[in-house]
Amino acid sequence: MTNQNRLLNSLKLTPIKILLVLLPVFLNGCVMIPYETPEARKKIQNDLNISSESIIDITEINWCSYYYGDAPDCKVTQGLGVLTTNGLLLSLYKSKKYIHSLTLTADNIKCTHTLTSASTPEVFYAFTDSQAFMLAPITPRGQMNIPVKEKIYIYLNSKQSEKLTGNNVAFIEKTDKKQYGGSMIMVGTTPVPYGTSSDVYKIISPCKA
Repeated sequence: MTNQNRLLNSLKLTPIKILLVLLPVFLNGCVMIPYETPEARKKIQNDLNISSESIIDITEINWCSYYYGDAPDCKVTQGLGVLTTNGLLLSLYKSKKYIHSLTLTADNIKCTHTLTSASTPEVFYAFTDSQAFMLAPITPRGQMNIPVKEKIYIYLNSKQSEKLTGNNVAFIEKTDKKQYGGSMIMVGTTPVPYGTSSDVYKIISPCKA
């Protein structure tokens, strides 16, 4: 049983509250990717093959991606988000090179979700036909980068995608499956095995269309 599954079962929270509990995991451990100097900007343009004119803004960003049906467990990817007129480029930084990972375009976004608003320090989610993305734009100090978050949110919703808010939006669903495990407890000086079980959750799309 994973630590996140233990958390899901022990807290008995709504899907939104569960993910808010996991927020420190998403924001933890910024990797200090250079992007603010003219030299870094030039290298970003060259490595990602984009023009300076197309760039709206740049930020460090943590993200998780899921296919529908996946468990909500997330191995956070830490990288760079380059918002351009053609899409949000999510990129990695390895060996002093910017490496394109994926692009989210407004045309592909069916709906987004934020608990309160784009201007509050919370992660938000974008949903396509087949995948869900948790997005956490952050500053070099590991705080939520609100100004760039707002720009990303506005861009991803620029093609009239559905904007969902509130804590009643369901995109995590309990399945009819169980996950089983086991451990040992000491009874006196004797180790005694015991079994455990937990509910299994999956990611679903909350979009109506």
